[in-house]
Amino acid sequence: MNKHYIFLFILIFLCSCSTVKENDEDLEILFKISDSLASSEVVKTKKGKKITQLKDLVDLALKNNPQIKSARYKWKATAEKYPQATSLPDPVLTYTFFLKEPETRVGPQRHKVSIMQYIPFPRKLYLKGEMVKDNTKIAHLAYERTIRDVLTKVQKHFYELVYIESAIEITKKNEDLVSQLIQVASVENSNGKAPLSDLMKGQSQLAQLGYDRIRLEELRQVEIGQLNALLSQNPQDAIQLDNLIFDEAEELQSFEALQQYALVNNQEILASKVAITKADHQLALAFSEYFPDFSIGASWTQVDRTLSGFNFDFDDDGQDISAITFGINLPIWIPKRSARVRESKYNINHTKETRKNIENQLAAELKKVYYKVSNSKRLIKLYKDRLLPEANNSIQISENWYRDGEKSLLTVIESQSVWLNFSLALARAQSDYAQGIVTLSQLCGGSLPQALAEEK
Repeated sequence: MNKHYIFLFILIFLCSCSTVKENDEDLEILFKISDSLASSEVVKTKKGKKITQLKDLVDLALKNNPQIKSARYKWKATAEKYPQATSLPDPVLTYTFFLKEPETRVGPQRHKVSIMQYIPFPRKLYLKGEMVKDNTKIAHLAYERTIRDVLTKVQKHFYELVYIESAIEITKKNEDLVSQLIQVASVENSNGKAPLSDLMKGQSQLAQLGYDRIRLEELRQVEIGQLNALLSQNPQDAIQLDNLIFDEAEELQSFEALQQYALVNNQEILASKVAITKADHQLALAFSEYFPDFSIGASWTQVDRTLSGFNFDFDDDGQDISAITFGINLPIWIPKRSARVRESKYNINHTKETRKNIENQLAAELKKVYYKVSNSKRLIKLYKDRLLPEANNSIQISENWYRDGEKSLLTVIESQSVWLNFSLALARAQSDYAQGIVTLSQLCGGSLPQALAEEK
């Protein structure tokens, strides 16, 4: 009977060994979401609310964008592989029924029950778990990168839409002014004070402005459709922007400061660092394959005591048989294990070179965008401080000359056309600057450093 208890104890022990307890601290790291990302997912929006601010668009994108949701589910699915990788294989329970009972010294055997548990060499399960943690970190960084990229697209489309709204407003004002000038020119032409060519030039300019306004209104619908796609809304849903203006261009930080910040916070860089750590764990796991794995088991065999004609001459005759089994595999095929080690070393070199390439590409892209932002900032200053004031002054002078009869209506229209072009160019430069700042933030991991701006 004591042997039966021993067998039951071994059975319970093997079943309890089938899983490895997870480290609570590690799981907390695996499933922890950064506060900024977690808080962005619980934003509530009222149905039918008119969207007028960039924050409204960002909140809706974080809540509804399917690409963000997909990346989040992918990250969580990857985290669920940890208990799978760190668990022992299921024990194997076998039952044997002897069709022809073998006769042994203790008696004929009728039934046999055995259980066997495979136990990998120590650290193998740990290293597999570490590799899953690395994959989970990479998936989490991919989730953050998806949020970063989606919000970058939302902001770029938003600033493009602000530019289009500004351009439409400028064009409408110019249309009204040219229309008034045409009315004046029509009266003066009928009185013989203005040539017909001036009137025709004005009408041609008015027609061109009308075409530009229609084209801009159609482009506005295209941008709204792009935004609605990112918000997972109907492409025809209205997005109304009221009284929006561009922020003042601020001083840029030095390129070196932005580059150092990007190297620390960019998700692609961080993922490449994790990939190197994963390759190191893969190499350690490859080396552990040189060591054997184990198996332990127990068996119980029932002896038939009711068989007639069998003589039980010894004290232990007729008693059931209990046994413990211990096994070990023999890692004798060295070539395949050596190949696995070499493969892991090559993977380490691959991940390191990949990281260098990402850093080089990031620096190059950062430099290009930094130049574009700096140039847009210079253009904004040029148009606001010099060209537009000069264009306004030119309009006033040409209008005075036209009233005094010194210049024709064509001079006023040309001055107005210059002002229109400069106004549109200013709006374009402001939009390019805002979109460039968004791109710099994207390259820096989603935010810009908060250090003091570079002094000029």
